[in-house]
Amino acid sequence: MDSIGTWRILSLLETHGEEEVYSATDSADEDLRLRILHPKAPEEDKIAFEEMERTEEATLEGSRRIREIGRTEDGRPYAVYSAL
Repeated sequence: MDSIGTWRILSLLETHGEEEVYSATDSADEDLRLRILHPKAPEEDKIAFEEMERTEEATLEGSRRIREIGRTEDGRPYAVYSAL
């Protein structure tokens, strides 16, 4: 996986539970993080992940600005946000 949408993936930073966190960038070379669920995560976990990200996006103030929440072509939810 080299990219998701317009986000270019640079390297895997960590894996925990059913989630992976990657270092990523955009066309302006901004330092970003991309969180994505594993492909085998149950659908209820995918829905919970998206809801958590949307709630966080609505209440977040300051440093970690969510840039996009979506799903990959194979249905895995992801969130892209500014690196801390």
